Amino acid sequence: APPGAVFAFEGVVTRCRGRYTRMQDSTAGITIYHPSGPLFTDVAQRRLQAGNKLRVFARVSHRRSLALVDGDGLVGYEIRTKGYYYSIPIQRCSLADIAVNGESYESECVWIGDIRILTPETVFRANTAYDITDPSDNTGRVHLAVGDATDSEYAGAWIWSHAVDRFEGIVSQDSDDPASGYQLVLIRAGDILDEDEFVDSAPS
Repeated sequence: APPGAVFAFEGVVTRCRGRYTRMQDSTAGITIYHPSGPLFTDVAQRRLQAGNKLRVFARVSHRRSLALVDGDGLVGYEIRTKGYYYSIPIQRCSLADIAVNGESYESECVWIGDIRILTPETVFRANTAYDITDPSDNTGRVHLAVGDATDSEYAGAWIWSHAVDRFEGIVSQDSDDPASGYQLVLIRAGDILDEDEFVDSAPS
């Protein structure tokens, strides 16, 4: 939908935590930013969960090149399923696919294998983007991003392995350049996985 126009979108919730809900249908994904209000409460109280079907009426805007529903842009919504969970659509791709054609993956759930996190750190820091590579791309054009603890289970969690079997999660964007700044966003436990990895808080 053009910026400022009200659109209706119905799809499956792929991730929801804190101030963000991501959802997609068979053709596209959208990010909803809700720092307060009824949707924030529904997410916090787990009345809305990944796998639920959601219908929203909203105005789309852009923040750092990411198309999203931002705060007051959410006109209304309806949780279409409660107690029933749809399978989450996932696209298998590579970092090179996202680097070259990230717009087509924006706010959608993807699966990428064999990722290496290029940092000596052993704990994920909040509000940090990490350089990553996979067999298709070592240029640093796509990053792994951790938000704050409100929005990500990974803020303050151990980096159990810098060689990751797979990422399964959301593609976002954070750049003044609409053709760059794509990120794989860590939101919930299991978004990255190695054989012995799990999310656990590191000591303060």
